[in-house]
Amino acid sequence: MVKNLKSERDITIIIPTLNEEDNIGLLLDKLTKLYKNVKILVVDDGSKDNTRRIVREKMKDNRNIALLDRSILNKKKGLTYSILDGIEKTNTKYFVVMDADFQHPPEVIKKFIALIKNYDLLVGNRKKIEDWSMIRLMISRLSTMLVIFRLFIGNNPIPKDPLSGLFASRRDLFLRVYKKNKRKFIGEGYKVLFDFLKCIRKRDISIYNIDYTFHKRKYGISKAKTSTMIDLIKSIIR
Repeated sequence: MVKNLKSERDITIIIPTLNEEDNIGLLLDKLTKLYKNVKILVVDDGSKDNTRRIVREKMKDNRNIALLDRSILNKKKGLTYSILDGIEKTNTKYFVVMDADFQHPPEVIKKFIALIKNYDLLVGNRKKIEDWSMIRLMISRLSTMLVIFRLFIGNNPIPKDPLSGLFASRRDLFLRVYKKNKRKFIGEGYKVLFDFLKCIRKRDISIYNIDYTFHKRKYGISKAKTSTMIDLIKSIIR
């Protein structure tokens, strides 16, 4: 139990998935072992493998696990859409977003749980990155520099890692910002945190950075592709 919250039940861990059958079961087992009272919502974006079946099997043994199957909602596909749907679906005051592939270590979530009540936004900072090629590192750093420049000229808040996929906030705050600025969110994109940051002013939000090691994907291959960069450019110019 975390001292800074009335209960771990105040938090939902949101996990967007797409064809993560090799990882999702292991991740759910790890999270439920570490955080017995935290709710977990898996948001699946139309997996063609056994991801949803595995989640449903885990749900039978743990009532804190839930599944949002976007394939039956007749909605546009995309990581940002999945995360936003997940945030809307949650019924807890706070949420944490993390990947399903173990690149975000489950153990670091305890820091988010301990600090979430004290800040408007917690952002995971990839202090160390495992097993990335020099080219991928250079592309990532260039992307981050462009995003930081965009946030700077917009007088927006600038965390250490504005392109992080690991972050936490209050549900009401995030949804309020989104509903007022829907046009600025690139639904098919991968960087919902950046879309959120560019919609608020620096003075209006408190941020805390949480360092962690960005691990190598446990199983499967990365879903990043050329369109990912195109979506980021769209987000920068909006």
